[in-house]
Amino acid sequence: MLGSVHLLPKVDEGELECGEILFADDQARTVELVRWSLEARGYRVRTAGTLADARLQLARRRPDLFVCAARLGGDDARESLARLSGDGLLPPTLVLSSDTDDDLKAALETLRPVLGVLRGPVEPNALAHAVSQAFSGGFDGSRERAPRP
Repeated sequence: MLGSVHLLPKVDEGELECGEILFADDQARTVELVRWSLEARGYRVRTAGTLADARLQLARRRPDLFVCAARLGGDDARESLARLSGDGLLPPTLVLSSDTDDDLKAALETLRPVLGVLRGPVEPNALAHAVSQAFSGGFDGSRERAPRP
């Protein structure tokens, strides 16, 4: 889901972000890279390897932002996120998709909590920028944004 590894620039203490993110992906290397990249910027990151695990974590404690792969194992985000939204469990969400399916993007973006779909592979710095935008309201202003802690 993520492109090649690029080392992150040093982040000054004053530039650190904060907030809790739940990241769901079934690729262990991607999970570790994303965790490292976002934690280096001051975010607290929880992870899930399946959408079923993510659902349990969302039910236990709602993160400020949910970031997930569009296809996770055998699950399709189009259906899973719609169920989570219908159950009131879906926080502001960014979806990572290696697919260029415009129908998938349009379907996901009809869900109010979905802030955007990032087409991959997504570089770590680009993902960190998108996360920062989610917290600052840089996505479509008519959508919910991740709360500032």
